[in-house]
Amino acid sequence: MTTILKANRLKGESIEYQSISMVSYFLCWAGEYAKKALEPKLNDEQKLKYSISSIMMNSLSLEAFINERAENVISDENKINFDRCRKEFANKTNYSNTVWKLIFIFNTELDTDLPKELLIALDNLMQSRHKLVHYKCEESARKIKRRAPSTDDMFSIDFSSEPLEVEPSLIEKNLTPTKAKTHYEAVLELARTYIRLNDGDLSVLDEYPALNP
Repeated sequence: MTTILKANRLKGESIEYQSISMVSYFLCWAGEYAKKALEPKLNDEQKLKYSISSIMMNSLSLEAFINERAENVISDENKINFDRCRKEFANKTNYSNTVWKLIFIFNTELDTDLPKELLIALDNLMQSRHKLVHYKCEESARKIKRRAPSTDDMFSIDFSSEPLEVEPSLIEKNLTPTKAKTHYEAVLELARTYIRLNDGDLSVLDEYPALNP
């Protein structure tokens, strides 16, 4: 992490900021939780617990990475606008604000575009995180659709009849061990990409959990 020095002549003081990077901590924990969630001996509740924990740690790692890199490319007076995607930092893409910030960071710091497949994968992670943080009962429920009469009069519905369609719940679609694994691998691939672009040593990622295919 970069050490930041600031001095205020009016106050007659200087401050040395010695930051601690949380990116690696969050990503390592995300991998550990995803690996745990994939253990076949776990019951459904345990798999859900570890899957959610992994998804949240993945999103925290991604956001921490963006904030840490922003220290190098965004001036102090523009950080609030960047954080809120305002003015010249307005999101002009179809991606989440978090992924838009990532695009901006790579364009500004490294003059490069991330692969579309990786951006989509990271955006899917943030969508899962959003649905967890802003949980809505009806939106998250399993939806069983059956035929109903087209009439203004009273009618009955046979709930034992064959459904027209069953839409999986949030848990079934977004909070599975497989999803946790996919999200973790996307953030890990982002880390690999950043290291490669900086001609770094990829062996630093060996400490992170490897998940079986």
